[in-house]
Amino acid sequence: MVNGFARQFDSSVGTVVAALVDPAQTDAPEIAKVRQALFNRGSFVRTYEGGGASVRAISTMVDWYPYDFLLIATHCGDVSGVRETYRFTDSSGKERELVADSAPGIATTDDPEMLKVTVMSVFHSIDGVSWTDPEKDAKVEVGTAIKDWVTLTSEKKELKPVKSEQIDRVYGSAALAMSDFNYIAMVQTIAGYGNPVIVNNACVSWHELAGRFMYAGASTYIGTLVEVLPWEAEEVIVRAITKHYDKNLAHALWSAQRETYQSSIRKPYIVTGVYTSQLRPTTVDAPEYIARRILGMMQVLSRRRHGPASDYARKELADTLKYYQREFEHLVRAYPKFKPMFDRLLKSFLTNRRSA
Repeated sequence: MVNGFARQFDSSVGTVVAALVDPAQTDAPEIAKVRQALFNRGSFVRTYEGGGASVRAISTMVDWYPYDFLLIATHCGDVSGVRETYRFTDSSGKERELVADSAPGIATTDDPEMLKVTVMSVFHSIDGVSWTDPEKDAKVEVGTAIKDWVTLTSEKKELKPVKSEQIDRVYGSAALAMSDFNYIAMVQTIAGYGNPVIVNNACVSWHELAGRFMYAGASTYIGTLVEVLPWEAEEVIVRAITKHYDKNLAHALWSAQRETYQSSIRKPYIVTGVYTSQLRPTTVDAPEYIARRILGMMQVLSRRRHGPASDYARKELADTLKYYQREFEHLVRAYPKFKPMFDRLLKSFLTNRRSA
């Protein structure tokens, strides 16, 4: 709720930056129409299409690019994975058996011989009791089992599964199909600690991903409860963002669905967020807005380099700083008329970094 209201606090800024994602895994005519509609209202629009919508490009953008609005148009669904059984002694001395399902997400790296793998773990059972059993707490005491399992597998890397088997579906994995691999959205930060509006125009994209993106800071999340066909995905979202642009998003979506489905009870789209959430036109100079956001995040992340962190965290931090540096350099090349402004912002950033 705080993120939702904070997003509306300064209505003069509006929707400055929009990111649109179309990996060409399905027909997505809404991308072009939404792009034109937002551009006409002053938004800077960046589109990731086809091969440009790789897992690496999209995961980095979702986490760190300073967008105010994000539209994703692709397939979404649970994927196959591995079911692993672990047996260990927890910190209280009790013997435990934990069964967990794992779904992998794969992204390329700068090293052609190296891939970055993100693994989502979904607990299946503990000590023979299903994790989703409504009477689980009465049947088994979880205690420190999960904390101990994380310590033994991820931190100390001492615990290995006693049994592994392939499964057709990891429930709740909600993978988004990109141009190369599946994107498992385990987001901690989005839009460089921003509060964007996110429209995930994919099948069954609300159940799992609404919670993940709202937890990471989204002000509003729009997704689907069931599978949707390309024609209705286009009709609903285009109507909501064009014809009903000036309405609050909840009202806009209600109007778009009423017009699309008329008397039918089918209403697959749902909004998570405060009712006052709205897309607004902007007159802000996007290059300056983006440059300020990028340098501000570089300032924050530069300070973290001096704090305690694992080798992996330090590498991720360094990669993010390189990403921001590339984005800033791209702005300077793409908008030469703003060079004096870029120089002033960069000088201020370097001065602040030295003093820190």
